[in-house]
Amino acid sequence: MLLAAHLLLIGWWTLRPLEVSWVPPTNLTPFATLRADLALGAGELARALGGGLLLLAPVGALLPVALGRWDGPRLPLMAHTVWVGVLLAVAVQVVRALVPDRVVNVDTLMLNVVGVALAHLLLFPLVRGLCGAWCRARSRPGARRAGWAVRAGGPVGGSVAGLPAPGAASPSTGPAAPEVGLSP
Repeated sequence: MLLAAHLLLIGWWTLRPLEVSWVPPTNLTPFATLRADLALGAGELARALGGGLLLLAPVGALLPVALGRWDGPRLPLMAHTVWVGVLLAVAVQVVRALVPDRVVNVDTLMLNVVGVALAHLLLFPLVRGLCGAWCRARSRPGARRAGWAVRAGGPVGGSVAGLPAPGAASPSTGPAAPEVGLSP
C-alpha cells in the first residue's frame, strides 16, 4: 500500500507540466547535467543529486516486502530490486518525454537507479528488522486461513453459533458422495 502510494506520487510529480519559459535540451550524455550543476555551485549540485537519488529510493526498501520476497538471499534480492528500479526509471523517463516542458535526462535515470540500490543496501535491513514476526506470519503458507475471518464474521474453517462452516462436511454423516444415476 505504501509502495503504491509512493508510485502514484512519483507519477504526479514527474508527469505534471512545468510552467517555465524555456526547457533545457534532452541530455543523453552521462554526467553532463551533473557537471553543469557543479559549475553553478555546490547547492545546485546537492539539489540535483538529492532529487535524483531520493525519487525512487523507497522502491529499494519497500519492493521486496511488497512482493513478499523480503526473506530471501541478499544478492538475488538486490539484483531483482535494482532491475525493477531500472525498469521504473526508464518508464518514468519515457513517459516524461511525452509531457510538455519535460525532457529525458540520462543523469536523472542513473541517479534514480543508484538511489534504489543505496536504499536497498542501507534501509532494507531496517525494514526487514521492523517487519520481523509480522511479515513472517503473513508470508507463512496457510497463515490467512488461521484465526478469525473478518468478512465471514467467524472463525475460518470453524463454526459460527454451532453451524458448520460453508463447504464443511457434517460431523454426523461424514463427507457426502456425489449422487450418480445408473443407466440401464
